[in-house]
Amino acid sequence: MVTDDGASARLARTPADALAAREAAEEAAAAGEAGTAEALATLAEHPLRLQAVRAQLRAGWWNRSSRGAWAADQFYRCHLFRESGWCPDMQLLQTAAAAMGAEKFVATAAARFGLHGLLVVGGPPPAGQEPEHTAALCEELLSLLLLLLKDW
Repeated sequence: MVTDDGASARLARTPADALAAREAAEEAAAAGEAGTAEALATLAEHPLRLQAVRAQLRAGWWNRSSRGAWAADQFYRCHLFRESGWCPDMQLLQTAAAAMGAEKFVATAAARFGLHGLLVVGGPPPAGQEPEHTAALCEELLSLLLLLLKDW
């Protein structure tokens, strides 16, 4: 399950949703440089959610029904299709991180991973999560942030 900060979000978007997000991003980009950062944040939302699902798979959240999700993750990361999936997502996330600024991007990423209260606000761990799952998600988030900082 992908956690959310209150915004309506679905992991798989319909073509109509993607078109609406694109139109919103284009309108924001037309508003100027501040709009460009918001447009990139909108475009980077889906790749960020994909990374959160990958982290949840590795953390063991999907143990009972993980075969389909595991296969999709392997397809996403395999060398044959890496150029059309994972690499463009990483480039988009790098661009969005640079445009949004470090503080806002880390807060957004932490919210997508369900760790906003723990990492940004400094509150207690998320209720209902096993400590090892929280630690695994924190580790995956840190790995993603380091991956975005270096030239992969």
